[in-house]
Amino acid sequence: MSAVRTTGTAGAGTRRGRIERIPGFRSELLGNERELLVHLPPGYDDDPGADYPVLYLQDGQQVFDRGQRPTWALDRTLEQLYAEGLIPELIAVGVPNAVLSPFLTHVDPADLGEKVVHERYRRRGPRRLWLDIGGREGLIMARPARELAVQLLDEAGYTSGADLLYYEDPAAPHHEDAWRPRSRHALLHLFGAPSPVVSLSAAERLRLAPGETWSAVNPVAVRADGVRYTALEAEYRVERPEVAAVSPHGLLRPLATGRTALTVGFANFTAVLTSPAIRGPFLGVLAWTFGFALLSTGASFALGLGLALTLHHPRLRGQRVYRSLMLLPYAMPAFIGILIWQSMYYRDFGLLNQLLHARVDWLGDAWNARFAVVLTSLWLGFPNMLLICTGVLQAMPAELDEAARIDGAGPWTAFRAVTCPLLLVAAAPVLISSFAFNFNNFNAIQLLTGGGPFDGAGGTAGSTDILISYTYRLAFGGQGAQYGFAAALSIVIFLLVGLITLVGFRRTRALEELNA
Repeated sequence: MSAVRTTGTAGAGTRRGRIERIPGFRSELLGNERELLVHLPPGYDDDPGADYPVLYLQDGQQVFDRGQRPTWALDRTLEQLYAEGLIPELIAVGVPNAVLSPFLTHVDPADLGEKVVHERYRRRGPRRLWLDIGGREGLIMARPARELAVQLLDEAGYTSGADLLYYEDPAAPHHEDAWRPRSRHALLHLFGAPSPVVSLSAAERLRLAPGETWSAVNPVAVRADGVRYTALEAEYRVERPEVAAVSPHGLLRPLATGRTALTVGFANFTAVLTSPAIRGPFLGVLAWTFGFALLSTGASFALGLGLALTLHHPRLRGQRVYRSLMLLPYAMPAFIGILIWQSMYYRDFGLLNQLLHARVDWLGDAWNARFAVVLTSLWLGFPNMLLICTGVLQAMPAELDEAARIDGAGPWTAFRAVTCPLLLVAAAPVLISSFAFNFNNFNAIQLLTGGGPFDGAGGTAGSTDILISYTYRLAFGGQGAQYGFAAALSIVIFLLVGLITLVGFRRTRALEELNA
């Protein structure tokens, strides 16, 4: 073997692999010899004896970036995916074109023998398949490729969106520049972790010319990791079924001359409840969102009320000084307070661990991080509750407390039967608004933990993510802008907060009537 020096620049923090040349590789099927190009991953020299998956690629002389144009630049894509931690390192083997077209043969991973490509699978073969085609390929037509994908679903037992992904890009030509971005999607599907679908969209217009018997709808599904593919199995609704019909695989068949609207399911909403890959992370984030809002609001109210009762005692001196000190967290900008608390949680040199003489991983462990965000939210929220409770206590007539004592009630009985009901009537709207605020407390999560820690399995939901931070990551995260699913989640958040507020105010009205 001889080494080939790679050219170009890698992204920041991206380790480079290297390309080895193997001359004189004999093909028994084609009866000729070719030069193979092998891309070794960045970690290959760290452990040369390790086992690696092997990826065989036709069009080998164009597949790696060696300074020539055009090129797939697949080595760049692989190295970027390694750096992002999305796929394991593998060995990529480029097989150059020979006398015969490379589209006629492929290497079977089962026995490393060459097979003719046009032999279709009648039974289940590889664990995962990726098929893609450009609408302007010319050499290979989109219709046979789509028919092959449908056949694999119907006859070979593959499942669209799970172990088989088919992607049809109507505007893509037969060129390396069009294959290069699609190769990232293929590599993530073949070697990456499963990822949920977060959006589904279709072309705005489809037109069938006279004589055409069918047209493909080709709705584009986008996963949380940015992979795009054509959803061969989706929910379709035709507004005028007498004009056209749609098969479960998205083939539109005209029935009469006319126009009709076609809706591709409510995938962004129904996927939350129907897709196991989405339902698990979503329900986990939803449960923690309620838990975080309840704990933050309840703890802040309990601490604020306790301090207000303590500082309201008539025999306590310096009440104004103590109250002023208690309001300092409220006077400080919230984002500055959050960043200060974040520095206090550092494991190696944080203030908390130094005071406790411990090395607690506050932000690296799931439950420790949840405790940290609740504690920080408590620090930021209790001054507001202290102000509200102090105002209510000062507005209460002193005669009520005196009457309770004359009737023989002790301090706890007087508080439970007289003070607390009246206080809740005034404080209930504040509790409702505080719960709604904490339900969408984006700053506390994003600035303190960033939603983490993450489980390392490639999921988009972190241990401390609430719905709003999860939505933000889907829409503006580094793995692709999933605006459709993020918009659907925003509507879900609005409905949840609106419903909770409505129920809360109705309960407040009942409380007012009870104390009238």
